[in-house]
Amino acid sequence: MTERLIPVEDPRIEFTKHINNELKPQIHTVLKKEVLPKFPEIKKPIKVGHTRSGAKYIHPYADSDDNIYIRVSETSTSNFILAHELTHALQYHQADAEIDIEGFRHNKVPHGERQADLFTLARDPDLIDRWPSYLEICSHLKEQPIWRWNKVLHRDALRSIKKRENGYRNYLKWFEDQTKMYGICDNDA
Repeated sequence: MTERLIPVEDPRIEFTKHINNELKPQIHTVLKKEVLPKFPEIKKPIKVGHTRSGAKYIHPYADSDDNIYIRVSETSTSNFILAHELTHALQYHQADAEIDIEGFRHNKVPHGERQADLFTLARDPDLIDRWPSYLEICSHLKEQPIWRWNKVLHRDALRSIKKRENGYRNYLKWFEDQTKMYGICDNDA
């Protein structure tokens, strides 16, 4: 008789009562196995709630508890989207730990959606399972499967962040211009 294994839940992941029960196992698996191992500096509990569209990081109020809140929809369960939301958490909770991406230490993740996309791309190529939403990526490039470009996007995101650390202010535009070169685009992003 084969023994049925019951997956062990991660105590850092909690669900609000409003999240769809069919969505819980999928989100839990993606967060626990794919995304959270790439964010070792996050030690705080993560409360996952539901939203009707997209995904959101909920900025905690000063008098709130110490949890990280994200809201997801049925269409926002990809590695990249969940990692993007955790990157927002780092933007607001960064006093907790220095961020180490591929041996390159960062004291601060700058605020903003494009910045969150870039730092998510730099985190790990395995998290890139869809195209970023906020950075301008050449439309010709986006017609191709993301798995063909995840390592290139990761590499260029790291290069862009290094440029930022060296004082280059247009690091986001530099990254976007790189994707235009690969996609042989003009300004159609």
